Amino acid sequence: MAGEGFYILDAAGNRKLTSFGSGASLPDPVTVAHGGTGLTTVAQGDLLYGSAAGVISRLAKDAAGVRILTNLGPSHDPIWSDPLTAIGCIPRPTSRKSGWHESLAAAAFTNVALASTVSNNANVVDATSCWIRFTTGAVSGNQAGHRTTADIMWLDHLPMIEVVLRTGVSIASCTIWICLNNAAALISNNADQHLLKGIGFRFDSAADAGMWVPWASDGTTQQIGTAVAAIAAATVYTLKFWLTGTTLHCTVNNGTEQTLTIGAAALATLMRLNAQITTTAAGAKILDVASIYHEWN
Repeated sequence: MAGEGFYILDAAGNRKLTSFGSGASLPDPVTVAHGGTGLTTVAQGDLLYGSAAGVISRLAKDAAGVRILTNLGPSHDPIWSDPLTAIGCIPRPTSRKSGWHESLAAAAFTNVALASTVSNNANVVDATSCWIRFTTGAVSGNQAGHRTTADIMWLDHLPMIEVVLRTGVSIASCTIWICLNNAAALISNNADQHLLKGIGFRFDSAADAGMWVPWASDGTTQQIGTAVAAIAAATVYTLKFWLTGTTLHCTVNNGTEQTLTIGAAALATLMRLNAQITTTAAGAKILDVASIYHEWN
């Protein structure tokens, strides 16, 4: 048809425009000026970007680890960067004080604002996430986990804690603590921690009937609230707990909320955080933790 140009079929049977109606040849590959990219190949994971006026280039994927896209390349071209070294300023996510720990393909947490330590840990990267894997020894009472190494807050500051974790292949004969407390170390091998002050979650395979339960203690009396949700082996959970006044709120995977009124004696006490597992029989136990987020007044 007049004005449409001439077409040919390539080896794959695709129709290609070879010239305009005026007789001018159409470039192959089609240039940016003609609505194309000027490229003849593209690889899996490539991103296309403007590298100069009228020029489109390919940015190959970086499979070396966790990467973020930044404009730190020559003349501010986009490049893949290591998030641990590329970001000079991390935006504040809330008007309250905050800090967090995350596994980013390393055997230790990346910490923001809060110093912490881990024990019996290794890095695990799989199709679900990046994890810090804590593995206890095989002797009853052996512990493994994460804890902050400095005092963070009082419960009076109305903290909110959110932890993403994955249980091990067995949750028999173990105790898991995800809690704020005034202990200076990992929590001992005992489901009864009435001498501590704090709030959070407990799972004890002997005492908690296969459930995550709210936990609070004022240094004299330990309180166990209504079970929040069932726990299973090799399962990912998001545990969230926070205070409004003296009311502890707990959810698992953003499900049904359970509350517990804490003792006033737990207030006005400096708190740290534990995310840990203890084996209560012969046999090693595993807890994977992806991230921990803290927020408080």
